[in-house]
Amino acid sequence: MISGGMNFVVKRGVVIPAGGSQEVVTSPEESIDALFYFEQDLILLTPSKAFKFKRGTLTEITPSGGFEETPSGWTATVGLDQGTPHLVLNSYGENPLYYWNTTFAELTKVPNAPLAKTCLGYRGRLLLGNVYSSSETEWLPYRLQWSAINDLTTWESGTAGFYDFIESTDEVLAFISLPEDVLLVLRSESLWVGYPTGDAYDPLSLRLLARIGLATARSVQSFGAGGVFLGVDDVYMVTPEGPKAVGAPVRDQILSGIEEAVVWSFIDVKEKLYYLVVDDIAWIYNYEEDAWSRQEMENITCLGVWYVSLPSP
Repeated sequence: MISGGMNFVVKRGVVIPAGGSQEVVTSPEESIDALFYFEQDLILLTPSKAFKFKRGTLTEITPSGGFEETPSGWTATVGLDQGTPHLVLNSYGENPLYYWNTTFAELTKVPNAPLAKTCLGYRGRLLLGNVYSSSETEWLPYRLQWSAINDLTTWESGTAGFYDFIESTDEVLAFISLPEDVLLVLRSESLWVGYPTGDAYDPLSLRLLARIGLATARSVQSFGAGGVFLGVDDVYMVTPEGPKAVGAPVRDQILSGIEEAVVWSFIDVKEKLYYLVVDDIAWIYNYEEDAWSRQEMENITCLGVWYVSLPSP
């Protein structure tokens, strides 16, 4: 397991503190696919249900009618709606966007928001990438779309808007937010960097950073000053200055058969460890010491840490 701090893992549907094996949450019947710490609550997601865990109590917050599709995984960010932070959940375009804050009895669809493969709270907006068209007829994999400022419900008026990468149609797959509001846009064949413009209607200045493609969005993790991800040909650390290949000792083993594997990731910012899980094997990169290790991860479906909360929008 992970060591140190207030870490925990989910194994066979049970949340287990690092300091021992006491079961603090008895899982529902399904495996837990993702968990997020938000406003003193631990949010747990299974393929069909959602729960919050607080002070030893597990409460279901599944949206009315359930999820529309069985997702392959979940990501979370925080967005502002009329000044109130909301947890925003996305399942790589397989479900509508859902949001929740501590006053809600259940997860709720974000009103008017299109389907999207990725999302990020950014400078008071919700930023989407790779979205379904407003006419609901086609995916626009090259599009960035943003909500109005401080308003998660407005997408086609006011300060809401979009930007299309016109040089190619390679897909927008993930975002990484860095200090000073620098944005990294990870695409299937390229990596872009964005800087805030100060213009409410045209908020980003974007430029090509490198011709490096992202292999899978579930490999992307950020650690404040940078990020780590699995590219199509290597594992990369990336900052606004550019990407650096770091996977040489294990690259060939990771990439072998990757197309058929279940891939997900986790980062322990306290211990400086990036976990890239491929099926039942975790390839662990210590990004402070530039060293790799390997660990069996059989029956572990997700990882999280109590001391890591979601970044502010």
